[in-house]
Amino acid sequence: DVAAARCFAEGHSVKILCSTMRFPARCLVGRGDGAVGPRHLQEARWAVEQEGLGRLLALQVGCALGLAGGSNMECSSCTAVTSTAEGAKALLSGIVDCALLRLEEAVALVRQQSPSGLRLLLGIEELRSLLSAPPHGVLATSDAFIGRCPATCLRLVRGMLRASRWLHDDAALFCRSLRRWVMPEASEEDAVGLWQLLVREGAFAVNGAVSRMHWGPKLEALAALSKGTQGLTYEGLISCAHVGESV
Repeated sequence: DVAAARCFAEGHSVKILCSTMRFPARCLVGRGDGAVGPRHLQEARWAVEQEGLGRLLALQVGCALGLAGGSNMECSSCTAVTSTAEGAKALLSGIVDCALLRLEEAVALVRQQSPSGLRLLLGIEELRSLLSAPPHGVLATSDAFIGRCPATCLRLVRGMLRASRWLHDDAALFCRSLRRWVMPEASEEDAVGLWQLLVREGAFAVNGAVSRMHWGPKLEALAALSKGTQGLTYEGLISCAHVGESV
């Protein structure tokens, strides 16, 4: 949704056709003992992605925790990284104290590096309770492509919904997909645990997640944290037609 909002801000005519997830599967990993609070994280050195979903998520977390520089995460204690993988490397090398990583990266890193003091500071559950409208992945395209290739758009949305439902309903399929495409080293226990967590938290966008109720708070968050997006409207950015026909 961040890239779609940026295209809107740049004057491009784009539409979000459906969501790929209902919220980002990210966790905050770092060093620390005892309770984790704003003061602990205020003094920490953060790895912050330079752009995209990871950056917007860091901005929202910083603001929610009341961190200095939270509205832009450009304070002296923040180190710019290009990806979550680079953030993990910075964490392992001691350049930073905490980083927002993909769920599967966080699980693997904490399991492998627990003797060195790395642990989960904020899991998916904590981030969901902390943030009212976190950014997440979407399937988006231009108005021109929708008009030119409506059948293709419908097939893409149907495929996305089927994939989301299959992954939500079939633990074995999720585990095979995780090990083949994302985390080859994942044990059966870890893979099943990830699937159970995502299902329990309602992460899979089994119905496309394009409702006004879902997107109202998200548009407000995007407008507050992304330059040039103050004019974002539900009707201007979201197309429900393809999800409606698919569901």
